[in-house]
Amino acid sequence: MPPQPPAALSLWSDTASQPPQTAALDRDITCDVAIVGAGYTGLHAALALAAAGLSPVLLEAADLGAGGSGRNGGVVSAKFRRSYPDLARQHGLETARRMYDIAHASVRHLQETLDRFDLADTGFRKSGALKCAHTDKAFARIKAETDWLENAFGSSAGRILSSDEVQEETGSSIFHGGILQDDAGTIHPLRYLHALAGAVTKQGITLHTRTPVQTLREDPTGVILETPGGRVRAAQVLLATNAYSSLTGASDTVARCLVPFRSAIVATEPLPDQLDRQILLSERSYTETHRMMRWFRKVDGRVLFGGRGALGAVDSPAAFRRLEKALHHTFPELRDLRTEYRWSGHVALTLDGLPAGGPPLAQCQLCRRVQRCRCRHVRLCRPPDCRDDDGPPRRTRPHSPGTPAQTALLPSALAWRKGGDVRLRTDGHAGIGCMAQATNPPVSVSLRDGD
Repeated sequence: MPPQPPAALSLWSDTASQPPQTAALDRDITCDVAIVGAGYTGLHAALALAAAGLSPVLLEAADLGAGGSGRNGGVVSAKFRRSYPDLARQHGLETARRMYDIAHASVRHLQETLDRFDLADTGFRKSGALKCAHTDKAFARIKAETDWLENAFGSSAGRILSSDEVQEETGSSIFHGGILQDDAGTIHPLRYLHALAGAVTKQGITLHTRTPVQTLREDPTGVILETPGGRVRAAQVLLATNAYSSLTGASDTVARCLVPFRSAIVATEPLPDQLDRQILLSERSYTETHRMMRWFRKVDGRVLFGGRGALGAVDSPAAFRRLEKALHHTFPELRDLRTEYRWSGHVALTLDGLPAGGPPLAQCQLCRRVQRCRCRHVRLCRPPDCRDDDGPPRRTRPHSPGTPAQTALLPSALAWRKGGDVRLRTDGHAGIGCMAQATNPPVSVSLRDGD
């Protein structure tokens, strides 16, 4: 059996609810749709397929939560990495509006899912999100974007806060202003995953863990998936493998569309009462506008601080040290507190920052409804009321971001992005909206962002 990602020793794993009982596949089975990956994407897809009268089977390579769905920052948001004005300039106003509607519909879908399946133990709070500007120029940019959204879409995109108001909100004096967005919140990501998996099994949907799909091939009747314990024959297949698509060769088609990038989180010990009353009182999610995005939130009296910048397949002590340095710069009063948790995981980045999904082997972050795509043995999950032409047109990517040569270029790309904070100071983070990952919306798996 190929090596699987070990469970993250995190705040989430120490405070998670019990997952449903599952077992590895140990026999040959048949189904309508085989779903590879049991994170948010795969679980939502299974519920949608079952509601449509089909028989899905979920195949998870490791334990529940070993991938991004169990490691992320638990941020619920309605945005993509690319800004809506940027999308409108490149792909037209109608496409930007459709993506805006899809993003906000995904937040509603999360709430509807919690209500429909009575998923009470997830820690969800629709508390809003505050984007904090790290320079005056960044503040001017996010204000202009907010004005653009109101003028172009006729909707209230957020409330502009002064630097004093952001300081009152966060307890930090380093920010130059911010935008408070109401259609956002926070959640306990692993509790949510376990609750969602529980809903899947209660619906009678088959879920196998510790069942890596080693090979996948078509035959005249559908698709054959080989696992260590048995063979699955399916009419169609959905790959929901996200940034962990390189675990086996079965999901190489997805892996070639993505750059797996490591993102890390640190969590402090519980704050003393006085500090707890001074910092992050509203317990929202908070992001900075640095080019290399950082984010923070408070959970059970602890401050979580996360961001990207680590490379490689394992945790990076240097990345954790950089996060702790940034944490102490933002909140100097926390310097004497211990860091009790450090963990990380992979984020799936697309080369152009746009959602990616489709034939020949398709996966989608916004798995709400299933429509037939151009490959007769694959289905592509799409959001409610989503048309076939939703989103910007995509080009075929001939190269694999996961190849050794491209992986070797990541440090240079990372240095350029960090340098962008010094040279540009204007290109803030807008959440990674990649259909190849189950990150915002509805829940950020990019370790803040997850994003």
